This record gives sequence, C-alpha cells and structure tokens, in this order.
Amino acid sequence: MKFNNVIAYFFVCMINLSLKAQNDSKPKKKYLLDTRFTMLVDARTAVEFESGDVQKTEFFIRPEIDILVSKNLRLKMIGRVYTELLDNLEPGIPTQNAVSEFSNRAFIGDRLEAELREFYVDWKIGKHFLTLGKQQIVWGKADGLKILDIVNPTNFREFLLDNFDNSRIPLWSVKADIKLSKVKAQFIWVPDITYHDFPTQKAPFFPKALFSSVPQGVSVSNKPMEKPKKPIKDADYGLRLSAFLNGWDITVNYLYQYDNFPVAKTMVDKLNNTMSITPLFKRYHLFGGTFSNAFGSYTLRGELGYSKDKYFSSDNTNISEGIFKSDQIMGVIGVDYSGISNSTLSFQIFEDYIFNNQMASGRQGSETNVSFLVDRRFANETLTASIICVQNLNKCDGFVRPKIEYLVLNNLTAFLGADLFYGDKNRLFGQFKSLNRLSMGLQLGI
Repeated sequence: MKFNNVIAYFFVCMINLSLKAQNDSKPKKKYLLDTRFTMLVDARTAVEFESGDVQKTEFFIRPEIDILVSKNLRLKMIGRVYTELLDNLEPGIPTQNAVSEFSNRAFIGDRLEAELREFYVDWKIGKHFLTLGKQQIVWGKADGLKILDIVNPTNFREFLLDNFDNSRIPLWSVKADIKLSKVKAQFIWVPDITYHDFPTQKAPFFPKALFSSVPQGVSVSNKPMEKPKKPIKDADYGLRLSAFLNGWDITVNYLYQYDNFPVAKTMVDKLNNTMSITPLFKRYHLFGGTFSNAFGSYTLRGELGYSKDKYFSSDNTNISEGIFKSDQIMGVIGVDYSGISNSTLSFQIFEDYIFNNQMASGRQGSETNVSFLVDRRFANETLTASIICVQNLNKCDGFVRPKIEYLVLNNLTAFLGADLFYGDKNRLFGQFKSLNRLSMGLQLGI
C-alpha cells in the first residue's frame, strides 16, 4: 500500500474517532489518557473583480487529537481533508516532485486531498523538551515576508495569500529544547527531503516572475528535477540560542540546509538555438538572529539573516550553467504601536542584498520592501477590521489586503476581505493583478 493511501485511510479513522469522542465525552471532550479532540471546519470562496469569475470554492476539515500520555509525555496529531471544488488553484493532481514520499498529500481524484499535517511526541525530560515527528518549526518575527522562518518549506498554491500556518509544509524532524541557566538552546535535525511546492505553470498563482526568463525564439526543454535522495546524509540541521537580557528578547540562529527554492541549471546550444533547464537544490549556511523590546506603547523588533555561499539562477546566458554563487544579507526592522485603544499599528522595512549579483533571475541586486499594518477591534472585540500593505520600493509593485472578521458565536467566525495586487505585470506582485479578488468565508470550531 502506498504511503499516501495510508494517509487517506488514517484520516477517515481520525475523523470518525473525533466525532465519536465528541459525542461520548461532552462537555470536557476527553477520555482514556486525558485525550482531547477538536475540529476546525473552514469554508471559503473568492470572486475575481476583473472577470467576475469564481476563483476558488474551498472547504476543509482539520481534526486534531491531543493525548496526554503522562505528565511528561504528550502525543499530538493534526490532519486536514481539503477540497477545492473548481480544481483551479492546482489543476489536476499535483506532481509534488519536490515533496518527499512521507510528507506528500494523498489525492482522491482532482479535487479531494487528505494530509497528515502534524504527528509528533513532546517528551519533557527535567527542564528540557524533546519533540519527535512531523511538525512546524517557526523561527523569526517578521510579518508578511520571511527571513528566518524558512525551516519549513511553503506550498505556493495561493502565492503569499494563505496564512503561514496553512502554507507551511510540516516536516519529519527532531527538535530538542534545552535550558541552560539564562540561555535556552534549540537544536533541530530535519531528515525530510521536502522543498517548496509550486503549482504548475497553468495555475493562476504560479509565480513566473521568480524563475529564469527565456530569450525569445529559443526552444526550451524542461528536464526532470534533481533533488537530494538520502534523508540522513542530506538532512538539514540548525541551532538557535535565545535569552532575555535587560528587557531584550534576543536569539542567535544558525541553519545548514538545502535551499527550499531550486536554482535552474541551464545549458544553451547556441548553434541549434535550444536551451535545457534542470531544477536542482543547493546547500548553504544561514547565520542570523532576532531582537525585540517594548518601550511603553511601542515595540521595536528586528530580524537579520546572512546567507553564506548561496546559489542563484541567472538570466545571463553567458554564465556557466546559468548559476552563480554569492553571499546574501536580508534584514527587517519593525515598530509596533499599541497606544490607541483596541488598536495595533505596525510598520516594517525589509532589505535584501546580494553581494555578487550576476543578473539574478526575477530580482535586482538590492531589493527594499515596506509593509504597514493597521488592526482595530470593535464591539467588545467581536468585530475586527484590519488592512496590510506591502510594497517593493524598487519596482513599485505590491499588494493590499483589507479584511473584516466577525465573531458570530464563540466558535463561529465570518470574514470578508479583498486581495489586491498592483504594479507592472512582469513584476513579482504585479503579475497577479488580474487575479484581484473579493474573499469571504466561515470558520467553525467544534
């Protein structure tokens, strides 16, 4: 039996068990070894402004089982059964070429999928914790764009529009949290050879601006992806040290990993005017850290990542194999203000610089983005209005996302929002402006 079939069978059993437990254990929802069951039901749809077409109609169920085996041992399982009725976001059955067999989704036809989102054991050993299994490991504090939050790869089914918890691909990994006096150390080991999952080029949110451009009149041959094959030898690993010093929350991070984004090995035959492109993955070292501190109503925070010997695709056909190596530095500084009742204002500025840029695909050597977020709560915090804006200062493209959420019941939330891209159609954000949409949905917790 294939592993994805095992996943599908597991979820059928998991949902049935959850429903049975809810009926048998009200109101505490627990039995046996202090077992707790919850379920999230989510329905969303989106309509494009330009065409008036329905862009997506999706529905998912997320059962969650939390078992406290003993005071020092906890088991957690999170699943997801998902359907996109129009089969528009990921047409057909995705190949999942960049996802390992043990982390992929199980598909039943084109429109229904089941996924083991998380499955891990938390083991408390004195003051320390060991977490084993499929999980999300979140580093970094930035909103909207990622700098250090790159341990888990991303599913780009909706580009950057899905929230991080949904779009991250959980990985089979080991995480050890060790308390050392005033410093906490976190060691991670990830033997899961899974990387960013992109939809096909026919999908509406395929980010073509991120990939190498093809000269006009050149015949292109796309070769099979080359990815690491040995989970132990090709595993990622990292270390994070964190401390609270004189009011400052500080972390120091190190990660040695295969870049989740593939580079394009390009071979050009100028005589026959042909080009072959082979996606492949390269290792690099990432050094970084974060800081934050509150000063009255203001919070200052920042994040820095320095990549050593990182590989990039190039649009310069004279570069050997279309790939070059360079160090890269990425950073963000943000200020949050909470001095207005029931409101939060946040401003961030991101900088991304390649030291040895040789016509990197889809970007300039230095890129600057800014973001602005306003969030306000009304009616005894049952109504929340927010808007987030992100703009690239180099190319003057970006997106704006206004949203209203209303807590209808304690366990039922309704939302209405819009996702608006702007800028040149050949730019990273501007390429999606024809897909601007009105979104709405309901979320029910059981």
